[in-house]
Amino acid sequence: MKVSLYNKITKKTIELTPTLSNATSITVTLPNLESGFYDVRARIDPIGESNAILLQANLDLKSPTVSQISINGGQIAI
Repeated sequence: MKVSLYNKITKKTIELTPTLSNATSITVTLPNLESGFYDVRARIDPIGESNAILLQANLDLKSPTVSQISINGGQIAI
């Protein structure tokens, strides 16, 4: 069994191996993901795969520092 995450923006697929699974649930550990929307599917070869569910990964900015800012723009260091 595998779990695939398909990034709808970059068109990249990440395949993960579940850490736990049973008849009703699957547990995976997510790696660091690029921000974006992912189609998540469970796959059992050769049977096939599940319908996709949508996962949204958001950029997590803990404490950006502003080096310069103005009404017309500026630079932000992350």
